[in-house]
Amino acid sequence: MGAVNLELLVKYNLRSLLVRRITSGVTVAAVGLVVGIVVVILALLRGLQATLLNTGSPDNVIVLRKGAIAEASSAVTQEQYAVLRFLPQVRRDAQGEFLVSPELVVQVGLETPDGRRVFGLARGLRPRVMAVHDQVQLVSGAWARAPGEAVVGRALARKIGGDVVGTSLRAGRRAWRVAGVFAAGGSGFESELWVDADDLKALYKRSDFSSVTVKLSSATLAGSFQEAINTDPRLKLTAKPETAYYAEQAEGARRIRALAMALAALLAVAASFSAMNTMYAAVSHRTREVATLLALGFSPRRVQLCFVAESLVMALAGGLGGCLGALALGGFSTAVMNLRSFSEVMFQVRVDAMSVGGGLVFAAVIGVLGGFLPARLAARMEITTTLRQA
Repeated sequence: MGAVNLELLVKYNLRSLLVRRITSGVTVAAVGLVVGIVVVILALLRGLQATLLNTGSPDNVIVLRKGAIAEASSAVTQEQYAVLRFLPQVRRDAQGEFLVSPELVVQVGLETPDGRRVFGLARGLRPRVMAVHDQVQLVSGAWARAPGEAVVGRALARKIGGDVVGTSLRAGRRAWRVAGVFAAGGSGFESELWVDADDLKALYKRSDFSSVTVKLSSATLAGSFQEAINTDPRLKLTAKPETAYYAEQAEGARRIRALAMALAALLAVAASFSAMNTMYAAVSHRTREVATLLALGFSPRRVQLCFVAESLVMALAGGLGGCLGALALGGFSTAVMNLRSFSEVMFQVRVDAMSVGGGLVFAAVIGVLGGFLPARLAARMEITTTLRQA
């Protein structure tokens, strides 16, 4: 009997949603809009964090000027580089060459072949860089082998648009012919233009490097490598594991996430009020029906739960619509300024299972919050008084 009563009550609540198509539809749309915004925010943050956290190799360390928080504010002299490359913790290749990459990093405005201006990070490198940044792979064209040639990251190539191989990119007085496009596992390197270090030094009149990336014989040697730097008075430098360095660069994304969650909470309150207004209206228009249900023997608790379920169904329907709308942005590329390095990082919006799951949970919270008080009011109705007033 209880199961039959519950089935009747569920059918009654679902049919009431169809009767109130307009008000129910408005609530569903409001919740869907809010959930869609929240899912997009989550997807943007996950895409940015994934890009920065995937950058670097575990056995690489990046050497910066002591006190510098990013390559853009760092300087490593030629003399310091000459000392670093011979430290005993540095790995050698089969030919006995030390795997060390001195790098100059500069924010540049690139003039594209169609006359647009695209901002990116130019990284000046020496020929042996691929032995150090071993996560990087060529996807089209060829590696730059001479001054005046460049390779671009896949994300930067997408931003420029078209087939960039063979075209020229100009920065100030210098033009580089794009020899190829590289991928780096979706990392921040894919937002960069890689050129000859001496080319970039001459263009920006720099004598020092920004940083030096060192491949260690083992990732466990990072501590002893830093100790070797500390004990050498010629080296006023600091070394960080490359993965840790880029994790610090992602710290800004974590702060943005806190602000985004605060915004999401405000949106949740607004959407909950929308659902609450709809449910209060439903209760006020159905006082006789609610009193009849109570008179027929349905417990106040069961009536309350079913009104909450009605609100929950509306919210989840809106949440599902919002998630489907956000899925349309999956794979969309965008860019954000990294305030630590003052460089633009390009990344893809990641609408994954975690983002969608978070959106549906968010919708469920809205539904429960919006339906609880109206449902409580319905469950506390006095049967005889309500029937006389109806």
